[in-house]
Amino acid sequence: MKPNYTIGVITDLVELKAPLRACTIDVGSESPVTVVTNAKNVRTNSRVVVAMIGATVHSGGEEIEIKSTMVGGTKSAGMLCDEKMLDWGTTVGVAVQAPDSLPIGGDVPDENPNKPRNVVPEATVAAAAAAEPGLFDKKLSKEEKKALAAQKRAAKKAAKE
Repeated sequence: MKPNYTIGVITDLVELKAPLRACTIDVGSESPVTVVTNAKNVRTNSRVVVAMIGATVHSGGEEIEIKSTMVGGTKSAGMLCDEKMLDWGTTVGVAVQAPDSLPIGGDVPDENPNKPRNVVPEATVAAAAAAEPGLFDKKLSKEEKKALAAQKRAAKKAAKE
């Protein structure tokens, strides 16, 4: 759980000076918050992770405390988070799209809920990898190809008889 981070839904978008947009976000409190962002993937009804005022985010190798500030002439009361800020992955500059299973105003999990879980046993994965030819397997020489073709012809002839 991350303090001062919450799940919100974008209820309204206002285009500001490109590439900025002002997002009105329902975070489960009495009044919505306005966050100015340059993330291109935000849409109305998107469920996002919001770092509220007082949250600490990791950006460019340093920690930044979120404060109410003017961005593009509009007061911003938070920040939309990308994967890197949440330690969920490496994507930067793209707002995280939270799943609908996370409640509005709810806590943000420590791990990415969108990340697929490895449910296939490792032995099955290893067996499948061994059965398929590798990407960098050695190519057959002309002699090996001729010998393989001769074996196939012999097997086909034997099957006919």
